[in-house]
Amino acid sequence: MSDESEVHLPPQPNAETGEPRPPRAPVYGTIITHVPKFPPSTTPGPSSECSPTLETHAASNRTTWSYGAAASILVIAIVTFFYGVSWIAIWWAWAILALVVATTFAFTRTGFYAAGADWVRSRKEWVRTYELTEIEMHLSSAGTELFLRDSSGQTLNGRLANLQANRNLWDLVYNGIRHSIAHGATANRYARDALKLGGES
Repeated sequence: MSDESEVHLPPQPNAETGEPRPPRAPVYGTIITHVPKFPPSTTPGPSSECSPTLETHAASNRTTWSYGAAASILVIAIVTFFYGVSWIAIWWAWAILALVVATTFAFTRTGFYAAGADWVRSRKEWVRTYELTEIEMHLSSAGTELFLRDSSGQTLNGRLANLQANRNLWDLVYNGIRHSIAHGATANRYARDALKLGGES
């Protein structure tokens, strides 16, 4: 990319202080704003080489519990239809129910998010936000997912609504995405349109 395209980008925050903070980033969909529960000062970065944590977000598990309850009701209804209430005495029916609930929790749990001036993490996944090479958005059963890959091959797949719930955290991530796009990162059409990144996929 040309230097001219970079002139119009907000500056990258200082790695230690996080200043200047990026401007407000555009959001996609309905956002339920969130006040962080865990002070950034008590949250370590994903690596000893990373800058300090500036923002955090502990997503609500309400959605996970809702999916778990719905899956349980569905399995119970199906088993009851075929075996009647006598399924209560069948051991493998309970095993199936437990497996379905555990799988539902594994795929819908929301987890914890944190970001520094130049990185973001979700659970054990993290990427350097100013070194992204790939930015994609996809729809899943849990909502809109944002997939990021950086130049070292590290990846992060996070629920977009959770990344955007703490607007200050999302501002940090989005500024890195914009800089990465200016330096040649690729993005699919959904991400470019939804996040107002412009250009071609």
